[in-house]
Amino acid sequence: MPHPEPVFARARVGVEKAVRRARNVVVRGSAIWWDAVSGGAFYNTWSTGLSFVLATFISVPTFSHGAFEGYAKAVVVAAISWVVLAILVAPAAFAERRLPGRVARASTVLVALVVASCLRTPLNDLLGHLLWATSSEGDFGPRIATNITWALLLFSLVAVTHTQYAQRRVTTERLENALATMRTRLARARAQSESTRALLADTAHRLRDAREQLLAGDLDFDAVRAYADQVRAESHLIERRADDVAEEVSTPEGRDRPSRPHRSLSERLVATPRLVVALLYVAGTVPFSFAAGGAHVVLVGAVGIAAIDLAAGAVVRRVIPPRGARHRAPLYIAVWLIAGVAACAMTYALVPGIGVLGLTGMILVPGMVVALALCIDAIQEAREVARRSEELLPQVAREAGEETSRAIDPLRAAVDLLHGGVQGRCVVFAAHVDEGQATERHVADFRRLTDDIFDRLLDEQACQAAEEETGIVLRETEPGAGPIERILGAWGAIMEISVRTSDRAAVALTDAATADQVVDVVNEALVNAVKHSGARAALVRLTVAADGRLRVRAISRGTLSDPDAQRPGIGTSSLDATVTQSGDDVVFDARLPWRDPAAMIF
Repeated sequence: MPHPEPVFARARVGVEKAVRRARNVVVRGSAIWWDAVSGGAFYNTWSTGLSFVLATFISVPTFSHGAFEGYAKAVVVAAISWVVLAILVAPAAFAERRLPGRVARASTVLVALVVASCLRTPLNDLLGHLLWATSSEGDFGPRIATNITWALLLFSLVAVTHTQYAQRRVTTERLENALATMRTRLARARAQSESTRALLADTAHRLRDAREQLLAGDLDFDAVRAYADQVRAESHLIERRADDVAEEVSTPEGRDRPSRPHRSLSERLVATPRLVVALLYVAGTVPFSFAAGGAHVVLVGAVGIAAIDLAAGAVVRRVIPPRGARHRAPLYIAVWLIAGVAACAMTYALVPGIGVLGLTGMILVPGMVVALALCIDAIQEAREVARRSEELLPQVAREAGEETSRAIDPLRAAVDLLHGGVQGRCVVFAAHVDEGQATERHVADFRRLTDDIFDRLLDEQACQAAEEETGIVLRETEPGAGPIERILGAWGAIMEISVRTSDRAAVALTDAATADQVVDVVNEALVNAVKHSGARAALVRLTVAADGRLRVRAISRGTLSDPDAQRPGIGTSSLDATVTQSGDDVVFDARLPWRDPAAMIF
C-alpha cells in the first residue's frame, strides 16, 4: 500500500499544475480580450450587422404575452430602438479610431455599450407606448442585465475574432509577400545560373578555337601576346557580366503572389469547440432564466443546453460527411437547426408561458454556430497559410542563396582562372617562343594546361582538386561567398541587413558545421523579423555568450501582435531561442553549442 504522503504530494503537484494552466489561460484570454477591446476596432461592420439581427429578431421585448402579433410588434419596436441606439453609439465608434491611448479607447467603447444596453429596455417600453399604446412585459432589472450580458458577449466575441483575424492576415500578407519576393529572386537566379553556364561554355569554346588557330599558325611572341589579350578581354567581359548578374538577381522587378483557391461553405463549416455554444447560450440567457423561474431553471437549462451542444457536436464530427464534401453544408445546418428545436422544447418545458419568444432558439443556436464556425475557420485558414509560408520561406531563401551563388561564383572564378591561369600560361609559353625554345613538348603542355582550365570553368570543385593535386595555382583569389553571405544576400531582396560579428564568433564560423547551423538560425531569425514585426531592416549580431555558446541575435523595429510570440521557442522548437519585445524592437535571440578551440585542454 503506497504511503499517503507521496500520494498527497503527487496530488498537490497535479493540482498546482492545473491551477497554473488555468491561470495562464485566464491571463492569456484576458490579454486577447483587452487587445480586442482597446485596439480601435471594437465597433465594426460585423458587430453592427450581428447586433441588428440579435436585437431585432431574437432579444426583443415581450408584448401581448408572447403571442405572434405581439412578436411582430416587438420586432418593429426593436428595429427602431436599435437605430436610435446605433446613432447614440456612433460618436463612440468614431472616437475609438482617433483616441491615442488604449485605456481611453476601451473606456469609451465599453461605457457607450453599457449605457446603450441600459437605455434599450426603457426605450423599447416608450416606443411600445407611442406605437401600440401598450407596455412591454417583465421587470426592468433582468431585462437590462440580459441586454448588457448579450451586448458584451456579442461585441467582445466579434471584436476578438476580428482582431485575431486581422493580426493573422497582416502576418500572412507579410510572409506571403516575402515568399513571393524570394521565389521571384530564386527564379531569376535559376535563369541567370543557366545563362552563366551557357556563357562560360561559349567562352571556353571560343578561346579553344583561338588557341588552336594560334598553334596552327606561325608561332611568335606577338601572336601569343595577341591571344593573351583576347583572354584578358574575355575575362573583363565575364567580370562585367558577374556584376550585372548580381544586380539583376538582387533587384527583382516584381512579384506575383499565388491566388488562393475559392473555398466552399462546406469547407468552411468547422466543428465548433465542445460546450462553447452552450456557454454562450447560457451566459446570454441567465438573467432572463433566473427572473422567469429561479436558480433551478438556470441550472437545468445549463445542463440541458450542454447536452444538446455535445450531442450535436458529436453528430457533426462523426456522422455527417467531412469538410469539403458535397452535402456537408445542408446537413451541418440541419443538425444545428434540430439542436435549436431541442433548445426551444427545453425552454417551453422550463418556462411554459414564454410564448413566441421561446422559438428564438431555432434561430439563435444555428445562427450562432454558423457565425462561430466561420470565424474559427477564417482564423485557422490565416494561420495555416502563414504556417505554410513560414515553413517555405527559409527553404526558398536557402535555395535562392545557393542558386545565386551558382549564377555568380563561377563567373568570379572564371575571371581568376582566365587571368591567373590561361594568361599565366601564355606568359610562360610566350617566353619560350620568344627565345626560340618552344618545342613540341612546350606546345603540348600549353594545350594540356589551358584545356584543363577551360574544362574547369564550370566545375569549381574540380578546379580546387586540380590545384591541390598539381600544386599549380590556377586562380589569384578564392572566389565565391560563404554560406552566411549567401543567405544574407538572398534576404537582401526583402530587407536591409547589417551584420556585426565578434572576433570569437568569426573563429566559430570557420567551422563548416557551425556555419551551417548559424545559417539555419539566421534564416529563422529573419523569418521571425518578417512574421512578427514586418521589418524592412534588421541587425544581426553574432557573438559568443558568457556560457561559451554561440549567440545569434536579430533585432528589427516593430511590435509583437501575438501574445504567444513572447514565449520561448516560437517557430524554433529545436533551438534555445526566444522572440521578445524590447522597447520599439522585436528581438530574436538564439544560442548554439560551440567549443572554443583556444579554451580546450589537450
